[in-house]
Amino acid sequence: SLIFLIYFVVPLFALGYFALESADSSQFAELTTKTDALYFTVSTLATVGFGDVHATGQVARVLVTVQITFDLVFVAALVSVVTGLIRERAAQRRAG
Repeated sequence: SLIFLIYFVVPLFALGYFALESADSSQFAELTTKTDALYFTVSTLATVGFGDVHATGQVARVLVTVQITFDLVFVAALVSVVTGLIRERAAQRRAG
């Protein structure tokens, strides 16, 4: 379900960024296509942040902050699930 969430959320943020830039071209620097929006979304999710595409407007910065917060919660949940699976398998090996 966490992987499904990524398939849903990444395009949602990308479309949101593209729509925001289409409505107000001062919100982002260098974001002109849907591919740019997807690239920015994935680089933000991966915490790479090359800086070539970046938020310049306040609305865009709020939206990016929401994505970053979501990403942190998502990564923490993913780490928790993976750690739980590893512990469960280790306990099964010890018991069996």
